[in-house]
Amino acid sequence: MISPLRIASDAFRHFAADAAQAIEQVNDIIRELSGIATTVAATVDQQNSAVASIAQGVNRASDEARTGAQSMGRVADVTTDARATAAGVKHLADAVALEAESLEAEVRRFLTDVQAA
Repeated sequence: MISPLRIASDAFRHFAADAAQAIEQVNDIIRELSGIATTVAATVDQQNSAVASIAQGVNRASDEARTGAQSMGRVADVTTDARATAAGVKHLADAVALEAESLEAEVRRFLTDVQAA
């Protein structure tokens, strides 16, 4: 006959072996999850780097667009000034043309008077 102590001892050893195996399986799962977490962390780092790079590109594009808009504003100002200057030059040219016509008429009168005398 098998003694109850031996049955209990065998059961305990069997239970301990099952518990050890279960603990090893849990450890394997934890290692696997740790690897997954490491991969996810690395992926997140890569995405953060990509997002930072994109943000820098957007900032550069925004700065360049702002600079372009400012340049276009300066060109518009210069164009406005050039138009005003051109209008002033035209006005002066018209005035000079009138004076030239008047001078030509006086020179002709003078020459006519000289020829008549």
